[in-house]
Amino acid sequence: MKNKLQPVFVTALAASAVFLAGCATQTVRGGGKAVSVADGLYYSKDAAFVPPQLNTIDNYGAPYAVNATPSGKRVSLLWGLFTYTDY
Repeated sequence: MKNKLQPVFVTALAASAVFLAGCATQTVRGGGKAVSVADGLYYSKDAAFVPPQLNTIDNYGAPYAVNATPSGKRVSLLWGLFTYTDY
């Protein structure tokens, strides 16, 4: 019985740690919005226009865009491990 409940307990503990870490939305200078979920698990910022950090895997989105107008949006996943930029 003890071994059957251990994976459920570990999964519930990990899920509660992610969801109870909190979310934050703020207006940033330049008129954009910044959204952070679970203190950086997912981070999105409009009108960022800053170079990505050196310790991230960057996916530059401008070559894939149909229109030539960059939005300035930056999305980071897993506390900055993966970053998508559109500028």
